[in-house]
Amino acid sequence: MKSTTLFIAVLITLLFTSCVEQQTPEQATEAFSNAYENKDWETAKKNATVHGIDQLESAENSLLNMFDDLVILGTNVNETEARVIESIKCPANAETTCECEVTFKNKETVVYKLVHEGEFWKVDFELPKGEQILNNITDFVDDAVGDEINNVVDKGLEIAKDSLINSLF
Repeated sequence: MKSTTLFIAVLITLLFTSCVEQQTPEQATEAFSNAYENKDWETAKKNATVHGIDQLESAENSLLNMFDDLVILGTNVNETEARVIESIKCPANAETTCECEVTFKNKETVVYKLVHEGEFWKVDFELPKGEQILNNITDFVDDAVGDEINNVVDKGLEIAKDSLINSLF
């Protein structure tokens, strides 16, 4: 009975794993690029290596994303149009690693390193150096004086709230 159950489990596993279509480097690059441009962090992470996921988490928590909803004079200060892919070039004979070049319609070019993990190609994403430096400074400031800044902001908000309440009554 156990061997029959084991045999059926193996067959079901083979059935489901054989139905999984392997991604090409181009498909993985396109999925990652589109997700990254649209700040769809979960999809981008699904198409990234472990190192790439760490970098994406840093990008997700970046100061650059902190002000996404800040509007001054009716304009979102961090509003930019997502780049749209024009073309992706990857080597046809890649086996375990390759580099894919993505050209966007604005003619900007980015080269992503891809690694073949199991049956899937994953982008080994690396943050641009400028963003890495900004994140390091942010982490340093947060570690050094983050609590003091938060306390000052909290006190300021409390004073503003009290002033507003007093002015209403």
